[in-house]
Amino acid sequence: MTTLHDELADGSPAACKLCNFLGHNPEVAEEWARELALPVTLVGNTSVVLALKRRGVNIEEASVRRHRRNHGL
Repeated sequence: MTTLHDELADGSPAACKLCNFLGHNPEVAEEWARELALPVTLVGNTSVVLALKRRGVNIEEASVRRHRRNHGL
């Protein structure tokens, strides 16, 4: 059962949306981290958005860009 804290933390607008996705999918987190560490010229932010959308995750390009900037990728 989800606690109130879990529910509120997941909905926090300050939380990194991509980190939230990766935290809920640890089996693929390493693969995603490896791909996101590649230069944007090789793995573009829009490509990441489209790949996430195919997996049912709606995220904006700005969120991917912010994730890469804030997490040193």
